[in-house]
Amino acid sequence: MLPQRAIERRDGRRERSARTHKAIVAALIDLIEEGNLAPTAGQIAKRASVAVRSIRQHFPSREDLFVAAVEEHSRRVGPMRAYVDARLPLAERVTAFAEARGRELEFCSPVRRAASVVHAAPKSSAIGRATDDAWQRRRREVEQVFAAELDASDARRELLDALDLLSHGRTWDTLRYAMQLSPKAATDLLARSLKAVLE
Repeated sequence: MLPQRAIERRDGRRERSARTHKAIVAALIDLIEEGNLAPTAGQIAKRASVAVRSIRQHFPSREDLFVAAVEEHSRRVGPMRAYVDARLPLAERVTAFAEARGRELEFCSPVRRAASVVHAAPKSSAIGRATDDAWQRRRREVEQVFAAELDASDARRELLDALDLLSHGRTWDTLRYAMQLSPKAATDLLARSLKAVLE
């Protein structure tokens, strides 16, 4: 059995390591949210107040670091997700869904765009799998919120695909960055588009 002092030293090292790990991930997310979609190791280390070698010790590759950032960002998104009652009248559901989805997509936009910059072939990477998980979750939400309309449709899959496309992160980024709409204008257009497809 290890002496008490040795146990305390070991536990102290673990705590410091965990703090460093979190600081590096938080630094990357902060830089991305500030608009630096591909920060260098030096920039991340400076923001985290650690040595560059610490990043390499905690994350063997750039992809490993970005996967950790995507996972941490997903945890941050969790509390802001809003439940939309599928029993509400369609007009109310569309409005509530568009507002909730718009908030989430806006919050996630920097990390989503950074992930596409870091890895050009997302399906084959750990980053791609992490972002694909988020997409699948959002698609399931579409199915739940608009279950009545989907079940009543003769072309259920096509309708689901259309709703998914309209409320997809890349569509949101097109509205915000290519079309240069404000978050409110993008949300309003999302709501009108959903309503048009559903009616």
